[in-house]
Amino acid sequence: MSDDAPLQESIGQRLRRLRHERGLSQEQLAASGLSVAHISRIESGKRQPSVKAIRLLAQEFPVSPEYLETGHTVTASESLELRLADAEIRIRFGEDSSEVLASLEDIYLEAQRAGDASLLGRALFALGLVAVSQSRHREAARQLERAIQTGSMHPATHLNVFGALARTYWLLDEYELCADLLQSCLERLTEYPPGETAVARTTYMTRLSYALSCLGEFDRARDILMEVSEEEEQRADPYGRARLYWSLARLSTAEGRLPTALEYARRSIAMLETSEDDVHLGRAHLLCGLIFNLDDWAEEASKHLALAEKFFGPRIDPIDLGQLRTEQAKSRAQLGDSEGAVAFAEEATRLLESDPDHLGSAWHALAKAHALRGNVDTACLYYEKAVECMDSDRSEWREAVQAYRGWALALKEADHREAAAHAFGRAAEITRRQKTRATGTRGR
Repeated sequence: MSDDAPLQESIGQRLRRLRHERGLSQEQLAASGLSVAHISRIESGKRQPSVKAIRLLAQEFPVSPEYLETGHTVTASESLELRLADAEIRIRFGEDSSEVLASLEDIYLEAQRAGDASLLGRALFALGLVAVSQSRHREAARQLERAIQTGSMHPATHLNVFGALARTYWLLDEYELCADLLQSCLERLTEYPPGETAVARTTYMTRLSYALSCLGEFDRARDILMEVSEEEEQRADPYGRARLYWSLARLSTAEGRLPTALEYARRSIAMLETSEDDVHLGRAHLLCGLIFNLDDWAEEASKHLALAEKFFGPRIDPIDLGQLRTEQAKSRAQLGDSEGAVAFAEEATRLLESDPDHLGSAWHALAKAHALRGNVDTACLYYEKAVECMDSDRSEWREAVQAYRGWALALKEADHREAAAHAFGRAAEITRRQKTRATGTRGR
């Protein structure tokens, strides 16, 4: 009999086959509580068995009631889970999201009808991931929130879900929501034994430090990272230490302490090279490239950015690629390659068009590239767009100063001397304000 044959049988034919395979007579099967006549009529197709009869007969072989009724070796719930797992894998392999979306919507409706909270939560999480891949971040947040609201997920066991929602809030500039979510996750981790939540705790605390940095709460962010550092020392986890150093490098960059940032970034790279985490190693080299670009060390930046591209590989996340192209554009401009700078910067702005956190930096790169080409009016346009994004962001003050100075030089070249003086003034004001803030922080 072929593998497909059981699915083509009627219930009666399947019952007779199973009885013969086990060497049972109808009289022996009648011990299940059904009469011989009843069993005979089912096998001949003259009677459709009730749910109770199917359950009683299935126990005698034994097989599942679902198999006896349908010929399927998995339950309806298991079949739905298999379809969901297939969709989840397809998402991770980057297959066509519109096709996966249609499948997920069907799975979601079936899970909802079945009242299966676990599958419903997973389906909503997958729908959220598809929305993220299509840059529909508001929709992604809604789906991820609904996934968590099913009650089938806990921060200790579903780090990927809570982490995805935190990142989505970040992309929406909802830093307070992001911080509140991560703080709540940390509080709920106490419901599990500490030994089971160490990785989750480190991850949530690290991401909380990012959110606090964006809110300008540098002291709290640093305190959290120092607490993580003490815990990681005890765990002696190279990957955890690498992630921590990377976080400290980001914080130091936001505070304008570039030598310190570079030292932390180098430590992160050294740790990651032993842990073989290519994606995070790529991000660490990208951060080094960004730091060197802030100091106008284009050749050093280019070396790290080339390594970043190598470690990211062909399946690089669009936002990571957008940031990489941004920094490559800046280093190319600094080295005098206007064509390469424009090409990289234009690609970066396309990739980051829905990510306001990094779009300002991409516009800055495009402005530098056009200024190098002599397209002063176009350069001024993009400088203006860049500073509008970065001026109010305390974590990007160093680049905002760079952008204002570049804009001032372009305005001066276009003989707009008053506007150029104003741009130079804004650069000086931001620098002075940050130095005052840093002095106050050290005083405390």
